[in-house]
Amino acid sequence: MMKSKIKISFVLTILILFSVLFLLSTQSLVFADTNLNSSSAKSMCVIEANSKRVIAEKNCDLELAMASTTKIATAITAIEHLTGDLDTKYVVPDKAVGIEGTSMYLKYGEEVTKRELLYGLMLSSGNDSAMALALLTSNTEKEFCDLMNETAKKAGATNTNFVNPHGLDVQNHYTTAKDLALITAYALENELFAEISATKNCVIEATNKYGTRYLRNKNRLLHSLENCIGVKTGFTDNAGRCIVVATEKDGMKMICVLFNCPDMFEEGARILNYINSNYDMLNVIEQNKYITSIPVSNGDKSVIRLYAQNGFAYPLNKYEQSVLKVEYDFPKSVDAPIKQENIIGKINIFLDKHLLFSTNICTIDNVELVDKKNELNQIIQQWF
Repeated sequence: MMKSKIKISFVLTILILFSVLFLLSTQSLVFADTNLNSSSAKSMCVIEANSKRVIAEKNCDLELAMASTTKIATAITAIEHLTGDLDTKYVVPDKAVGIEGTSMYLKYGEEVTKRELLYGLMLSSGNDSAMALALLTSNTEKEFCDLMNETAKKAGATNTNFVNPHGLDVQNHYTTAKDLALITAYALENELFAEISATKNCVIEATNKYGTRYLRNKNRLLHSLENCIGVKTGFTDNAGRCIVVATEKDGMKMICVLFNCPDMFEEGARILNYINSNYDMLNVIEQNKYITSIPVSNGDKSVIRLYAQNGFAYPLNKYEQSVLKVEYDFPKSVDAPIKQENIIGKINIFLDKHLLFSTNICTIDNVELVDKKNELNQIIQQWF
């Protein structure tokens, strides 16, 4: 009898352990791949730019120095606030000449265009380009940094503070991996920013003070990573090696931010290659798309058509796609009158019992009330 109890206890223990392991494995598939969350970076965040889904993260809310990845905010802020023609020549402000670190080697009295400065900023990572853009956009460096901080807030960044436009180490100049991913997603919506950040090489013609410049993008992944569209590298002693790299494939735009990462190019490529091989951008619901029709009582139409008010697309791995649930909640029939664009129900989308998205189900048509008794009387009168 005792042996039998021991056997039963042993079997139950094995079954419980198996169940726990199964649940843990499925949860990791739904919410985070361990292949992604283990990173050599001090801080890391990967988001899909359109949905803003965080695919992977490590210390993503840690406030850190970010070196020249600062220039993502510098570029989009300058683009949004610059006045005049981008190809008009301006004299380089004296304060922009001779700044330490990476440079496009601007000279005193040199005449350059704002477009050329933007390319020098993003490809050569010119600290002088950053200062020149700041001073051609605002009266002072501080005023421009105030604009940069406004840009960060517009992008959804809540733990960021810019003190300079180039990213050289200074107190109170910081962001987080998640914030910078959001800022980058915002910047990539701008066509000019997207075009410049994806440029591998460019030529700047000779100016009044300097010969022809041949610029090569410091982001090596533009030359080696499939579907890479940018965006920026950086390094200082305090920040370490930093990179923001993005890919775009079949409607899925991934942004990977790595701070203080010794092997940033290899790590960025590893993470994004894995995501692009294992995730798809699933168009779950199309905005304003017809869903179905339901019967109408006492109306001038027998049915009314329904549509989804908002669309929803989301990056999902294969397992997540298999457990995604779309629930429609609307009546089987309605009574007239019904107005066009009347909210009549809901669509709820769940991932492993977690609500991802909800939108209204609305009516496409107007349906007027018909008095059936009066209609019958009219028919009788016509016949008799």
